[in-house]
Amino acid sequence: MKIAHFSYMSPLSIGVKNQLQWEQSVAMDNSWKWETKVYSLSLDPSDRLNMSKKTFKYDGPFSSVIHRIAFAYRMTQEQGKYDLLLIRYDPYNPFLTLFLSLAKSKKAFLVHHSKEIPELKLQGGLAGYLKVLLEFALGSINIKLADGIVAVTDEIGKYQAARGGHDSYYLYPNGIQYSDDVVVADKRGDTPEFIFVASAFTPWQGLDKLIKSASASDAHFIIHVIGDVFETDRVHMVGDNRFIVHGSLKPVVIREISSSAWVGISSLALERQGLEEACTLKVREYLAMGIPVYGSYKEVLPDDFKYYKGEEISMASLLNYARDVRASTRGSVSDYSRPYIDKASLMRKLLSDIEAAETGRL
Repeated sequence: MKIAHFSYMSPLSIGVKNQLQWEQSVAMDNSWKWETKVYSLSLDPSDRLNMSKKTFKYDGPFSSVIHRIAFAYRMTQEQGKYDLLLIRYDPYNPFLTLFLSLAKSKKAFLVHHSKEIPELKLQGGLAGYLKVLLEFALGSINIKLADGIVAVTDEIGKYQAARGGHDSYYLYPNGIQYSDDVVVADKRGDTPEFIFVASAFTPWQGLDKLIKSASASDAHFIIHVIGDVFETDRVHMVGDNRFIVHGSLKPVVIREISSSAWVGISSLALERQGLEEACTLKVREYLAMGIPVYGSYKEVLPDDFKYYKGEEISMASLLNYARDVRASTRGSVSDYSRPYIDKASLMRKLLSDIEAAETGRL
């Protein structure tokens, strides 16, 4: 079975690009008939992921509409090469609806990374309201037109299956491609240090909750905050010398700071996004580096997984967990985590599930 994974991403974030590059690399390493293709203005025309032979740089009026039409057209051109299409879901996109309506000669599964309507509601304003209305109207149609659902968490899979009247879904969590140098050095000192990384600290990252918890504690610790933060949060952290606010940093610098971390911090307010469960790339990056993780939501990991603590944030809980895992080496954390976060293992499981289901239908 030859598979294509198509995505429309504008802009294309570093995290998502890494995911897609690892996916393509793993497929090539294992000689799987799988191609990952992206439509994005962020990609160079020579990039293997690029769906377009040359980049269409139009950014004038209605550019979003025009590029979505171009993406649907490129999928129409490419679909004949494959037996199964995996399409990263693009909300409130009528051209996806049109493509799915016309592409019935090919199996097409939608790949969902969120519960779109609750997430869109967070945008607020007239534009956000219109997007919610469009997604409410088009979403269930798109999912019903699709031959299957792929989701990064069980919560999202169940939500999408209910929207579109599907009996089941495929689970495909985010993963990371392991390399020989993935584990960071161990430079942990006597003072507990934590690292909290995000490209931008959106409300569901819950940085404000961490600041509030820290302000209620007189314990000695250091928290490294890396990424763009709200000015109100910055002001509060500047007043507490236990916080070190770095701003945006290059990956090599983040790895160096990570070497002193006892624990990595993940999202602390995911309920603001209407979610109880998530599968974040950042958690997988921490674990692969050998850093245990604390978050306030359910992760796509076994319930008895030793190196993820899912609990409402309090400094007492965070510090107790840091002391509990302090004796674990970087290598032991990374090796223990690998079966659950390695991109190759997760892709192999998805392919096996799809092939078993398709064989059962013959």
